[in-house]
Amino acid sequence: MAKPYFTYGVQASDRDLITSTTKYAGTHKRYFSSIDAEMFIGGERIIDIARIDFTYTEQKKPIYGFNSFLPSRIIIGQKLVEGTFIINFTEVGYIANLLERIPESSIANPYDKVGVSCDPLNAALFRKCFDIVIGYGGYNVSNETSYNATFQVIEGVYITGYQQVLDTSGEPIAEVYSFIARNLSYKKTEEDGNVKDNTPTPNPNLKSTNNKYDYVVVEEKNKSDVDTAKSKALGNQNYLAIVTNITLRKLDKDNCLISVAFPEIINKKSGDKINNIKLTISDSKINLSKTYTLTYCDQGWVCRITDKSDIEKLNSKINSGKGINCSLEFSLYRTEIDTVFKVNKSCTMYISKS
Repeated sequence: MAKPYFTYGVQASDRDLITSTTKYAGTHKRYFSSIDAEMFIGGERIIDIARIDFTYTEQKKPIYGFNSFLPSRIIIGQKLVEGTFIINFTEVGYIANLLERIPESSIANPYDKVGVSCDPLNAALFRKCFDIVIGYGGYNVSNETSYNATFQVIEGVYITGYQQVLDTSGEPIAEVYSFIARNLSYKKTEEDGNVKDNTPTPNPNLKSTNNKYDYVVVEEKNKSDVDTAKSKALGNQNYLAIVTNITLRKLDKDNCLISVAFPEIINKKSGDKINNIKLTISDSKINLSKTYTLTYCDQGWVCRITDKSDIEKLNSKINSGKGINCSLEFSLYRTEIDTVFKVNKSCTMYISKS
């Protein structure tokens, strides 16, 4: 239930007196103010947000016929979202650290990062593609959702610039972030503020509930599993056989690199995507249980391990050359049925000498 709201005995012309809702022509009207709004990045509420502004542009070009005063056609072209948000400075690297722990945008394209260096000393500071949710009327805030609460999503956001503002006014130090994004998504709401979201719900199972679009994940080193998957895929063009190879390579005494490759994806359609890859190492023999988030660059899906404690635990496995027990997790989007599946596969990470 939405929390109670106030309706004052005023007309729409007295807007300076309106704080929440008013009645106009027998209908309740809600006029949101900035203090009614919240901002979320990757599902995390940004308490210290001071301002956000953005513009959505769609290119349109009029086409005129011979001797025509009015355009005969209007061609729709590219679209783009651009904006800035400002937060009050509370700690160094707040947004950069936040982006490291949140999932990527649901419309992130791994090929955005082709050619991007995996070396943290020679890489972009803000590499994550993420979503910004702007809520109105206490949307998604416990015990704060009020009348006609709603929200919209800025999808596929990339930060393009950062500025810190210090002056002599005594105001809080401001951090200004500029961004571009792929899309602006509107969602419908129910009257009590609950959201009607038509986004497909990820399936927690390894396989699709639609047998026609089943899929399987097999490890490249397990030749019999690969052959079985390939044979089944050849008999059903909608059956997706995903072959994976997971390796750990020691770069130097202070750095290791996890790599997840997909050398073959049989029956993959042009719109099918793999995103949000995480690898959980759960090996009791080395007393290590930790989840790593991988990013896409010119070397593929990778994660650099720099934690000294983790490297010390992994060294025994690296020196012995034995595989490491782990769990691979990722999102699989099937374009033909417009559905996202949550994949979780127990597997082995092998030691790479090269």
